[in-house]
Amino acid sequence: MNSKYVAKLEKEISTKTSFMSTSKWISLFSLINNLEHTYISKVKFLLTKEEKKFNIYNTLHSIINKQPLEEYWGTFELREIEWIFIPLKITYTRKNREEILSSKIVIQPIQLLEKEFLTGKKYKYEILEEGLKIYGYR
Repeated sequence: MNSKYVAKLEKEISTKTSFMSTSKWISLFSLINNLEHTYISKVKFLLTKEEKKFNIYNTLHSIINKQPLEEYWGTFELREIEWIFIPLKITYTRKNREEILSSKIVIQPIQLLEKEFLTGKKYKYEILEEGLKIYGYR
């Protein structure tokens, strides 16, 4: 990471309440992987306004090997995550050549995560009508 970015990140972190350490992120990602469901999620970083698609399932290898996490849109570190959102419903638009078909809706089992959260490590999260939001900072 470039030094200007790191300085800006450190400044932003100092203004927030932190809920997650590296070990808690590892615990969270392990818990999600053990549920054997590939949750589709979005991630929001401290220094960006937009949300990005995030595949939690592929994260543990990088973390264990102390490498930056990698997605198709770039790399990042755990301490940059402001929150992760796992939507309850995923809507897929479908087409057959030029014909638009009815959308496919997949319900993600966020109740399994909530059940695990109630019995294991304590995470800062919210159950919203739209899904589950897990906070790194607030």
